[in-house]
Amino acid sequence: MPRWRDLPEELDPRVREFTARLRTLVERSGLSVVAVADRTGYSKRSWERYLNGRLLPRGARWRPWPRPPAPTSTT
Repeated sequence: MPRWRDLPEELDPRVREFTARLRTLVERSGLSVVAVADRTGYSKRSWERYLNGRLLPRGARWRPWPRPPAPTSTT
């Protein structure tokens, strides 16, 4: 089962590109959506909306990572 839903065909191309880049950042981080939510102060539900192209982050507050976070060690 794929991690992300397919994006709607009618989605604006800029939103589609932004969502794809956001998905790539989350994937590269190695974090779950819950962990991303905890680290950014946005809810899991908001992150699910962002990652499925249903909602865009608002305003200047949208700066959760100056660069992608390093994966955390479990040992």
